[in-house]
Amino acid sequence: MTAIIGIATGVLSALASWWLLSRYFRPKLYWLPSIARFRYSSDPQGYYRYQVKLINASRRKRRVAVGVEILIKMKIPNLVRVGSTEVLYLKGTTIAHISPSDRGDRWRIRLDELTDKSRNRYKENMPNRFADAWMTRPGSIDLIEFMKAFPGSTILVFARGYDEYSAAQSVALRELTVSDIKTGRFKGRGHSGDIEEIWGPVSRPKGSESNVPPPSETDPEFEY
Repeated sequence: MTAIIGIATGVLSALASWWLLSRYFRPKLYWLPSIARFRYSSDPQGYYRYQVKLINASRRKRRVAVGVEILIKMKIPNLVRVGSTEVLYLKGTTIAHISPSDRGDRWRIRLDELTDKSRNRYKENMPNRFADAWMTRPGSIDLIEFMKAFPGSTILVFARGYDEYSAAQSVALRELTVSDIKTGRFKGRGHSGDIEEIWGPVSRPKGSESNVPPPSETDPEFEY
């Protein structure tokens, strides 16, 4: 009987520890549910830029996420043959930390970051309008047009980090479709519950021009 009580106590203690760690002692990594689309008028090429954004949405300022792994992939159905799905790796990196007080981090979605091996592998499967640019100027291919050419294409964003003190793990995963692309740039933390705050010519509220500064054509790529 004593052994049974001991086992039950151990199980309950483990469950209580898990609940406390998961609720109070880990960061909350969160991908915003949109892809921002914008371009600079000063860009001589005039290409649109596409960004995703990750924040630490924990309410407790001490819940800093460290060693955050970032992975961005694209899933393309029916690229090689009907019924198959190809996965293209666009970015893999690690950032030192992300704090709840930070504005978050942004990454561009860029087809020109594909390896030569990936481009060579799929060059025969590209529609004619992308065939030349796919091998020589992949950065000139517009993401919206590319995803529309392959219905069902999605962008997968993954993040995994660890609490600075407890080492509790936080994982964030989101799958974004072409309908999640919004015109404008991310503003500040860009987070209010599940509502993204993206601003630009088509999304700025009427009468808010005096409160929200227009985008600067000379802004660095990742400046907030």
